Amino acid sequence: MAVTHPEGREGGLACEFTPNVIVTGAPAGHYSIRPKGLWGWLPGGIEKMRTLIYKRTHTGDPDPASGVFGNNNCMGQIRGWPFDAVIGVGGIGKYAQAEGISRLLPWIGIGAHKTDDLRRPLVTFDHFSYRGERGPMLDEIAPNLAKHIYGKNVRVITSSSLSETESAEVAKILKLARRAPPSQGARGNPRRRKC
Repeated sequence: MAVTHPEGREGGLACEFTPNVIVTGAPAGHYSIRPKGLWGWLPGGIEKMRTLIYKRTHTGDPDPASGVFGNNNCMGQIRGWPFDAVIGVGGIGKYAQAEGISRLLPWIGIGAHKTDDLRRPLVTFDHFSYRGERGPMLDEIAPNLAKHIYGKNVRVITSSSLSETESAEVAKILKLARRAPPSQGARGNPRRRKC
């Protein structure tokens, strides 16, 4: 929840005080100041977000209704890796083809919050965009990233290991979800299947 500065200005810019939710060990009530209208959780904004990108072989995780990543235990311990955002891209194999997500950009999550088991957490997001089988083709929106993932048969990658061009495409993808609503959170007990 953002609390507006009483005068609404700080250093000549309109500002808001936002609880700092990603700094581990921050004392309760710790706030960071960021200019209103500039979007991002880290210095450098969206371009510097630690982003997990993975190939999906099926639908159902994350749950499109609740926005919970891990509801079917997809990506297991990888969900415990440090990241601020996730991009799920459709794989190219027969399962992804049968699910109708092959080479698509089915979902994006920004502002990750991890709960439950720290090794295999459930993850919710400040912004969750799920397009499923109606998502855009990854090749069209991020051709260099698509070439890297599909050409090298990469299953999981983090933004820190991408080229500058690929990183710019990741930022472009994340911007598609910056106004998406938050995850609704876990509903009931998640099913624990391995995928």
